[in-house]
Amino acid sequence: MGCFDDASIGFWHDRAVFHFLTDAAKPAMLRRRGSAGVQKNFGGYALIATFAPDGPEKCSSGRAAVNLFPEQIAAVLGETFELVDQAHEVHHAVEHPQQAFSYALLRRLG
Repeated sequence: MGCFDDASIGFWHDRAVFHFLTDAAKPAMLRRRGSAGVQKNFGGYALIATFAPDGPEKCSSGRAAVNLFPEQIAAVLGETFELVDQAHEVHHAVEHPQQAFSYALLRRLG
């Protein structure tokens, strides 16, 4: 399935992946793809963001939001990733008075 399956990615940054993980089978697919695509043995990192538990219930396009704590993001990616840092941000925008986000910085293990 392309370059994302050969452990060639050193840094994966994604703030929209959970918009597309609304059914039960898709987290397992994300776990497999992340494990296959991100470099092993402490060489690769992932910075994944999604709406925080105190964030909006829907995204700007009207889709149901997936609202997670950083530890929950790490759990979705599974045991091949280690949570090394986390953050909570409240973003202010004109269209939306505030939107809370969770960030998880994860290191790919061997």
